[in-house]
Amino acid sequence: MRNYCLEILPWLIESFGYIWTMKVDFMIVGAQKCATTSLFQLLDQHPSLYGSTTKEPHFFSTSKNWEAELDSYHLLYKNRKEGDLCFEASTTYTFAPHRNQDIPGDLFAYNPALKFIYLVRKPLSRIVSGYMHAYERGYTSTGIERALKEEPYFIDITRYNDQIAPYIERFGKEQVLVLDFDDFNSKRSEVIAQITAFLGVAAMSDTDLETKKANVSIGGNKPNIRFDKKKIWHSASCCFGVHLNL
Repeated sequence: MRNYCLEILPWLIESFGYIWTMKVDFMIVGAQKCATTSLFQLLDQHPSLYGSTTKEPHFFSTSKNWEAELDSYHLLYKNRKEGDLCFEASTTYTFAPHRNQDIPGDLFAYNPALKFIYLVRKPLSRIVSGYMHAYERGYTSTGIERALKEEPYFIDITRYNDQIAPYIERFGKEQVLVLDFDDFNSKRSEVIAQITAFLGVAAMSDTDLETKKANVSIGGNKPNIRFDKKKIWHSASCCFGVHLNL
């Protein structure tokens, strides 16, 4: 038995060494409903980038003991090539205060060289899209004006500065790239060039940049809803405690 174990040890090291030695290199951390799925799918086409087999593993926002569970997390990257930059896109990493409050601290302990991409969009648009996402999936059945007052989740995720500031404070602004949703849609080549430069990988050709809208919030199993924007503005303004010029 001992001889057999010694014989297979080199194979085990070669086959599973990545579990013990690898680190994820960058993350798309949000914001939810800001084209993170489209960006993930697009970057996963790059020959030097390897996206996790599950786009949003939510590992650091759900694990009770992440250090002890890293092997299972790293299995999401088991088919990576040598030299690939590994990444994932869990938007729950910017769900404070509704998830682990010290995700930036845990991520720094995991890999202080991590880089982060954070997409933002017009607050009202994100709120409506986030609500429709929850409505379509049965997470809420409350009307949107009431939901904004009684379910702080929708507003809190849209407090972009509050969500990304802890990452900038912990990792430094040179490791955090904030992008605009509208720019991603209208100036895609420029935005992707900015991302590849940020990551230090080769540029992508224009033919690689065509993606369909992914994870759309409207047009699913439930009927579309028409919203009264003035009411939503008022509700959102009350929740933010300021007048929103949206």
